[in-house]
Amino acid sequence: MGSGSFSCLGSTVESLRGMLLAERQASRVANEEAEQLADKLRELEKKLKEETKQKWKAEKKLTFLVKKLQSLNNISSSLTPQELYCSPSGSSSSSILNTSSSSHKDPEEGESKVPKIRIPDRH
Repeated sequence: MGSGSFSCLGSTVESLRGMLLAERQASRVANEEAEQLADKLRELEKKLKEETKQKWKAEKKLTFLVKKLQSLNNISSSLTPQELYCSPSGSSSSSILNTSSSSHKDPEEGESKVPKIRIPDRH
């Protein structure tokens, strides 16, 4: 074997070493990108969970408020006109419904005869 064969062998080893280092670097970069994507996925899953929880709470609250509104509408529709416009104590501030004269106008004038509902303050 001459010196030419050693130089050929040496260049092949150097070439293989270079390829190995390049593969290792590419593998490191791919692993870092995979870890970043996994972190981002975990963050998005966490946000989705929070948004789903908020949506569920909002739907629950909406259902409650719709039922409450329906019950208030049922109460007001089951009361007689005398009960709607007269309070037991004689004062208009304790009545359930607003009894202002503007809510009793003729429908031809563009306003409804249905009184406006006033929700009493809770103390």
